[in-house]
Amino acid sequence: MTSSKTGHLATGRARPTSHPDWQRIADSLTHLAPLLSGRDDVQVVIAPGAAGRAPGSFNTRTAVIELDADVCFVGTDPATIRVADLRDHRRYPCALGVFAHECAHAAHTRWRVGRAWPVPVVLAAMMLDDLRIEAAQIRRRPLDRTWLRAASLKLDVPGLRQTGTRAMGLWQAAAAAALCLGRVDAGVLDRTDPDITASKAALQRALGPELYEPLEAVWRAALAVADTDGAAMGRLGRAWCRLLTDPATVIAASSEARQADLADAVEQAADALAEAAINPFPSGGSASYEDPISDLFAYTRPPAKTRPPTAEEKSAATRLARAMAQAAQPPREATVVDTEVPPGRLNMRGALAGAAQRSAGAPVSAKPWRRTMRRRTPDPKIRIGIALDVSGSMHRFFTPAATAAWMLAQAAKRTGGTAAAATFGVWARALIAPGKVPAAIPVPELEWGTDHLDVAIDALDGVLGLGTPDQHARLLFLITDGGLTGSQLRPVADQCERLGRSGCSVIQITPDERGGLETCRVVEVTEPVASIQVITDAVTAALRDAARRSR
Repeated sequence: MTSSKTGHLATGRARPTSHPDWQRIADSLTHLAPLLSGRDDVQVVIAPGAAGRAPGSFNTRTAVIELDADVCFVGTDPATIRVADLRDHRRYPCALGVFAHECAHAAHTRWRVGRAWPVPVVLAAMMLDDLRIEAAQIRRRPLDRTWLRAASLKLDVPGLRQTGTRAMGLWQAAAAAALCLGRVDAGVLDRTDPDITASKAALQRALGPELYEPLEAVWRAALAVADTDGAAMGRLGRAWCRLLTDPATVIAASSEARQADLADAVEQAADALAEAAINPFPSGGSASYEDPISDLFAYTRPPAKTRPPTAEEKSAATRLARAMAQAAQPPREATVVDTEVPPGRLNMRGALAGAAQRSAGAPVSAKPWRRTMRRRTPDPKIRIGIALDVSGSMHRFFTPAATAAWMLAQAAKRTGGTAAAATFGVWARALIAPGKVPAAIPVPELEWGTDHLDVAIDALDGVLGLGTPDQHARLLFLITDGGLTGSQLRPVADQCERLGRSGCSVIQITPDERGGLETCRVVEVTEPVASIQVITDAVTAALRDAARRSR
């Protein structure tokens, strides 16, 4: 195993702390950790020099992930990092890859090193475990593959490029085969990549089939080991060491020519890993973010705090749903049909023509009866996105704002539509998952900042297709007093304009019309239940516009 990995898993009881400059980023990743690891107890610490000699580590005792800021986020100013903005992730893919790798350890490394295991066996087992947990992570979360590719630049390449003794050359080549080709078997790297193909040929030639094939069998066996099976990992670690300490193998690898072949094969494997890490995203992609490590509704969980709606609030939601259903219903299509037999109104001209045809003995083609057939078009499926401002300036309007979001989501659900809601403030968070409107009103926490509305809008558009033109009614509600940060004004205006052009109605519900945003239909509301008619009128107008566009 390469030396860069020796501090990868930790077992000490000490709890390190993040550097003050990195505390905000650490909090963001801690917030993200449950999604990637499946655990609620994982904490993230980021500081220069953290994680020992590795870029990242996971402590199995304290459930702490440490990330070395100088290695993982090299060249990135922490003040500019916005983990909550999924579009920002492309700037530091290596860091997210190391983080995803450590979360994979948190989720899948449930075995313990045996007390009597020799150090080489421990190192070999830990290296094989790196392959095993990445394969398990991809099976559980396929979208993490992109980030795990990016992680190899910091996790694997530095150790492979270390120089050492002749004896180390054989072990390095074996590690290169596992970390490069084993990650192909794990599903992280592409088998058809030309660099991978070249490195495989070099490693097979340098190690020889008599050693390469047994090593390959060991790492492939490791990929199938259960998370808690430490005995199996110990056996595989010992098998790895026996293959590399066999006297005949060591003697054969000690010649100058063989050492040169081993060094060249290791370098090719390191180059292949580096290339995969430097270009982890598909070629030809646009500048927009295509492979997020999460989406907003997976990244955050709806607030645990809720309150039951009052009878008045329930009634208001019912009235709003009734008005929405009526407004969204397009008129029935009328078609005039001429027939030979009743029912319908008799058309005298047709009747006379039929009589003349019969008296002349000609085939009767006249259709003297005319009736109007009315057919109701399929009910449109309303899609409603709701972005709720939870910044400090909303504190007086906060309770009615949360009520308004719930009422709109309930109304959409009762009309057979789909709704989703997100909050924006210091973070962008999920409030109501798509199509899962709770019976109780979710109560988010106030946050002392107004940011990430553009992230919330993108997330709502992504899960609801608000910007996708079709025959269904689409609405976006921005429940905010309009006090956005300066950096938000232009992106939000662009998003609203784009959605408006696609046929999505954008409505701002605000306690003060003076805070109205451009490109939105502004509705001033201070008490949702008392102002239900105002909300209903705005929704009705938007839905009628949508119904006219769908004709």
